[in-house]
Amino acid sequence: MSEQSNTKSSRRNALADSIFGGALSIGIGIVWWQGYWWPGLATAIGVASALAALIRGSYLLASILLFGFVVVPNVYYYWPDFEVPWSSVGPIALIGLGALTLVTGLARFIRK
Repeated sequence: MSEQSNTKSSRRNALADSIFGGALSIGIGIVWWQGYWWPGLATAIGVASALAALIRGSYLLASILLFGFVVVPNVYYYWPDFEVPWSSVGPIALIGLGALTLVTGLARFIRK
């Protein structure tokens, strides 16, 4: 049973590595094509890393990677360009947390 588990884990890691490489190549290609170096490069790295973490089953790590490599650089970069409707921030945060909770719960349900 342990050998079968190791085979399944190694196949999942190989798939995650392939997805990471492909997503990163696509992301860098888009960044290069559009000339969107900052924060585009951070976004490409974050999305590719988060996809690999999701395939490996690390949902918390994927969320942290998306926040750190996608949300923070983009908010920092675009902050001067738009006005924040502060009355919408709370509801949007709750909707995001709810969606994250639903996706995590569904993923746990599907895995069992």
